[in-house]
Formats: sequence, structure tokens, C-alpha cells
Amino acid sequence: MRMRLFAGFVLLALSGCATFKELEPVPPLLPSERGFIEIKNVQDDFLLQKDGKYFMKFPRPEDLHYYILLETRTKKQVGSYFTATFNDGQPPIVPIPDQGPGLDSLSIFPADSTHPTYFWVIDRVPADVPLTLRYRYVPQWRYTVETKYDEYRRTLSENMVDRTPYQSMGPGYDFSSLNVDAALLDLRARNGRIAAMNEALLNLADVFPPNIATSKDTMYARYRALSADTKDELAFQAVYDAVLTVLQHERQTEGSFSAFVDRAAEFGKFLGSKDQYRKPIVDYLNSLFVKRLEEAAPIYDGQIAKWYSLSTLKLVPSPVAVLGLYRSCGADVPDNLSNELTYAEEFNTSVAGLQSADKKYAAARSALDAKKPWPDNSYYRGLLATLAEAHKDIPTNELEKIQTPQAYGLTDLVSRELRSITKRIADLTAQYAQARDLVDKINEHRTMDDYRGIVQLLRDNRDLSFVVAEYPDIDELMLKSEVAQIRASLDAGQWRETENGLANLQSDRDFLNPSQIASKKNENVKSLEGDLFDRVKKATTERAEAFAAKNAMTLGNIPALYADSAFLPVYVLTFSSESQARLLQKRRMMDDYLNQLKYVRFPESAIRPLYRELTRAPEEHGVEEGKAILAHARFYTGTDKTIRSMIDECNPATAKQLVKPKDYRRIIVLPVNDAPKSSNEYMFRINVRIPSDARFPVYDIDIKVPKEVAEKSATAQWFSGMTLNKKAIKTEGHMRITAPSADNEYEAQITPVQVEKDKDNIIEVTFKYSGYKVLEFSAMAQEPLIRKN
Repeated sequence: MRMRLFAGFVLLALSGCATFKELEPVPPLLPSERGFIEIKNVQDDFLLQKDGKYFMKFPRPEDLHYYILLETRTKKQVGSYFTATFNDGQPPIVPIPDQGPGLDSLSIFPADSTHPTYFWVIDRVPADVPLTLRYRYVPQWRYTVETKYDEYRRTLSENMVDRTPYQSMGPGYDFSSLNVDAALLDLRARNGRIAAMNEALLNLADVFPPNIATSKDTMYARYRALSADTKDELAFQAVYDAVLTVLQHERQTEGSFSAFVDRAAEFGKFLGSKDQYRKPIVDYLNSLFVKRLEEAAPIYDGQIAKWYSLSTLKLVPSPVAVLGLYRSCGADVPDNLSNELTYAEEFNTSVAGLQSADKKYAAARSALDAKKPWPDNSYYRGLLATLAEAHKDIPTNELEKIQTPQAYGLTDLVSRELRSITKRIADLTAQYAQARDLVDKINEHRTMDDYRGIVQLLRDNRDLSFVVAEYPDIDELMLKSEVAQIRASLDAGQWRETENGLANLQSDRDFLNPSQIASKKNENVKSLEGDLFDRVKKATTERAEAFAAKNAMTLGNIPALYADSAFLPVYVLTFSSESQARLLQKRRMMDDYLNQLKYVRFPESAIRPLYRELTRAPEEHGVEEGKAILAHARFYTGTDKTIRSMIDECNPATAKQLVKPKDYRRIIVLPVNDAPKSSNEYMFRINVRIPSDARFPVYDIDIKVPKEVAEKSATAQWFSGMTLNKKAIKTEGHMRITAPSADNEYEAQITPVQVEKDKDNIIEVTFKYSGYKVLEFSAMAQEPLIRKN
């Protein structure tokens, strides 16, 4: 069922597309070249029905470049087109244009053998009409000659030029009587019409069959005859036009030699083709041109005489054109004109040389303003080479040797400029030679970083200001070099050399521009001076601090430590860029620091560990440590209470305070003598100053004596002296001194001891002991006996 439906659809579609009916002539159409042939449907004409659509096939022509001609009275009644492709009216439709659109009954369609078939399509029939139709296949060239020959022949005949005037131009002919403008106007109008026709004839040659030249075709013979006649007429007209044009252009330049010379190339070209023209005409024009050329000499003479500038002299009109026309005329150039042109050429040669020399001189001289920084050894040698080239460009003055109609001012002008440029180049060469030698020396010093030497060279050659300007940073470089040397001394700890360098730099006036560099120089001096002070202070500090740390526990010869140079500056400053007062201030800062270290911090740093060791193990080096503390104490100027207390504890001459009853107080006792002896002397003091309500306090003073000292009291008194406020204390009257013994645990007692209230009450005890060591005593005051009266 589906197959039957599909087949029905295809048939409907096909029947709907078949809208054009083919007209098939009988007999069939023939593509051979003949006259017009009627197209019939057997013996009858085809009948075109209203609103019908038709097409007719035409076989392709036998060759290229054909026309298919269709002649019918129905051309204007129906709508039709001619095409090489037809698909039942379906696009694309590409109609072939009708070459005869204005013709009533004839249509002309170009065709060739490249398409197999052509189609004449009738797509509009407004009413029933019989089709009366004839066709013809004809080569395009033939059809054109057939239809245009009479027209072309008539055009040629009507536009030929009368040759009589040209032929009459001979000896004695009055050329001035000839109306050149009118003759040219007429000639060119005729020539334009013939030329257009000739172009159409030439175009036909493109569509001729290859073998047409060997044929005896009558129409082709007529074409050739027409072409030959046309060519002959155009050739004559061209010759006549050239003659008239030259005559016209020469007349147009009368009164203007420049306009005449502007035409020189044209006139010369005419004379160069003289064989194409009649000799009398050429001779006339040749003599006319030579006569006109005589105007050149006085014109050029005036221009040279008025010219007064060292720039290129451009003669007007162009001498090249003048000389060229002389050559074309075969005439000799007059001597006066030749000399003028030689002078102008020589002048321009001199100007070119002077300009080249001046340009190179200017290029070399620009270095005076360029200020090239730090030129190398080749710089001025290059400039000298440029000046040498400039000198080579200087021309010799040959103008004086040329004979001219008058003496031109340009001769003296060139002479003066020659002298000027020669002197300028010589002067600059001398300067640059001096600059070259100076730069060589500067660069030699530069390799050694000897900027002071460079500055001296520049100072000695200030006349070469342009060279001096090429070293704008020389003072800074010299300053930098000097600063670097001073800093090297500073870094090496060479203090004196550093100070000498600073002093020399501050007073140094040997810079290229001392006033300009002064500010920066002073900044560097101050900076280095500050660094020197800091370095000296640092070195001094480090040395003194290290010495103090190293000798904090030294036990012997303590005074020698304080006399050591470590407590002096590593260097005593002698220079100040500001003032002597500022120098003394810096010295005092250094001295104050050293004094603080020497008399305060150093003894404190020694006394603390010495005392600590003394109290920790007095039996080891107690005497030495105690005496070292006392030696430091002689130099100590500090106010630290702890340090002062330690010193007091070790000092036999300092009374040990008893400020509270019933509390034992330890007393460190050192030998009084400095070196051990068989019997060493000891002393200690006690200050009894205990607050009390009694007006006359009385105490029992208990003293614990070391066993080794107390043991001798069995046979002798253990002390050698005992005083209270420098009054001897003895066992007499009511005063008793109890000897220390094992029974009382080696405790001696002094009783009763009456003291003065609120005053120092010094008990001094001296004794001797064979040992040389630190001894420890203890002392205590019993509760006071209060006496009202």
C-alpha cells in the first residue's frame, strides 16, 4: 500500500514540473553558414497558444565567434530569451544578451561551439499567435562587415585630409601664413572619427577564422581593402599632426625662452625622426631652433651675475635641455655660452666641495657641545680623521681661469670661503690633536684609578674647556677615591693615617671645581670623622672591657693593673673638622668612659667575685683575695653600698658595727703585714653603737676567738693590745678581760664596758699569730646594764 502511494506522488510531481513544451521544427535545424531559413512544423507555422510556454533547441555552431540570427514578426508580441542552459524554466536562468535589442524583428545572439545546445525559450504568450520564424548561422566578422562596410567606407571618405598644404611646404614657403591652430583642430576631429572606426576594424581581427587569410572570400577582401586605406590615411594624419604640433608649440613659446626650452625634448625628438618628414620642413625647423637657442647666453650671464650665495646655482631654463637641443640640431655651442656653463658647473663643484667640507667640519665641531663623557683613546682620533676628510673636500678655486663675459662676484666669494674653511679646519685640528694627547694621558691615569692625577691634568689644560666638560664627575670620583683610601686606613685600624687623611681632605683645594664639591666633601669628612671616633671608642672599649674581664680575679700586683695602658684610649684624637672644643669634648667622652670603667666598674667586677671566693673558702687564697679587695678599694670611687660593705669587711682599719645586743657579728681578720713572717700581725676593730635608753650604757663584750689563736692564752695573753677609743683596756679595778679557753668555748669577754651613747665606741684589738691566713672572729654585746646615774 505504501509503495503505491509513493509512486502516485512521484507521477504527480513530475507532471507538475513539465510546464514548457518543446517546439520541434520539421525539417530539423542545421548549424551551417547559409542565408536565412524558415522554421516550419512540416509545412505550417507553429501556433503559440495564450499563456503557453515553449522552448526550441538550436544545435551549436561549427566554430567559435558565431551569431545565431532569429527573425520573427512576433519579437515584440511574446516574451522570450536565449540561453545555453535550460532546465524547464528552473533557476538559475542565464540569458544571452540580444546584440540587436532595438531591432523590431531581428534578434542577434552570440554563440560558439563550446556549448552542445542553445535554447530559445518563450515564457510569455499574451494571446494566440502564429510563429513566423527564420534563422541563420553566420560568423560574427562576416555579419559585421556585411552590415558596417558601407558606413565605414563613407566615414573614411568624409574624414580624409587634403594633402596639398603639406606637400607645398618647401623652400620659400611662408610658414607664418599657416593657421596652425585651425588646421590641427580640423585634423584631430577627422582623425578621431577614423581612429574609432579603425579600432572597430581591428577588433574584428580577433574573431577571424585561422585560415581566412588564404581564402578567396569576397567579404574578407573588401575588409582588407578598407583596412589598408584606413591605415594609410591615419599614417599621413600622424605625420601631418606631428609637423603642425611642433609648429604650434614653437609659436606658443615666442617671448618665453624657458617655455621654449621646456619643449626642447619634444623638439629634439622630432628632429631625431626627421626621415619621416619632408626635408624642407625639417630644415626650416632646425634653423628656427638654433636661432631661438641664441637667447640662452645672455639669460645665463644675467643669472650668474646676480647670484651671490654659496649654494647650488641652478640656471633656468635647464642647460641640459639647451645643450641637448643643440646636439639634436647638429649645431656647435657658442664659446660664450660654453664658458658660462663651465663657470656655473665649476662653481657648483666648488660649492659641493665646500658644503661637504663644512658639513664634516660641523660634524666634528659638534663634539665641542656634545660633552661625551670619558671619551676613549679613539674618540678624538675619529674626529681628527673626519677633519682630515673635510680638508680633502676643500676644492681648488678654478673659477679665475675661466673666461666669462664679465667678472662674477662669485669668484671672490668662493675664495674667501676657501680661506675661511681652511683656517677653521686647521684651528679645530690643532685643538683636537691637543685633546687627543690629553685624553690619552687621562685614560692612562684612569687605569690606575689616579683621579687626582686626572684632575691635575685637567687643571693644567683648562683652555681645552670642551675636554674639561667631558669629565663632569671627576671631582666626585676623586673625592670617592680619597674617601676610599681613608676608609681603608680606618678599616685597618690605622688611626693616625686616618686622621692625617681626614685633615688633608678637609684642606684639599686641588679639585677641579673646589667650591662645587666642597659641600659633599665636608659631608664625607664629617661622616668619616664620626666613624673614626666610633671605631676608636669601640676599640678602646673592647680592649678595656676585655682587660677588665681577664683580670677580675687577679690576686697580685693590683696597682699595676690600674696603671696598665688598657685603661687609656687606643688612640688620642687630634683632629676635628668642627673646633678644638669639639675635639676636647670627644676626648672627655672617651676619658669619662675609661674612668668609669677603671675606677668604678672594674673594681666592682673584681671585688664581687673576690669577696665571694673569700667568704666561700677563706683557707684557700683568702689572704690574697682579701688584700686584692683592699688594693682595688684604693682605686674605687663608686658608691655601691654592697661593694663598700665588702671592702669594709676586709679592711682591718674599718670598725665592724655592733648595732644590736645578743647578736654575734662575724669579723674577717686579715694579716696586717703584706708578706708572711714567723709572727704575723693582725688587727680588728669593733664599733659598739647600740641604741639604748640608758644615758651611760654598759655592756659585756663577748669575742669568739679562733681556737688556734686562743690556745696560746694558757701560757700568754692572746692579744698584744686592746683599746677603747684609743685607751688601753686592762684587767684592773672593776675591769676584767676573760681569756678564751676550751672551757668557755674560746670566748673572751670584756666587762664592764661603758660606752658613750649615740657615739662611735671603737674597740681595737691587735695580736700576733704565726700563721698567715684569714681568721674569723665573732663579737657580741650583751644586753646593756642600765644605769640611771
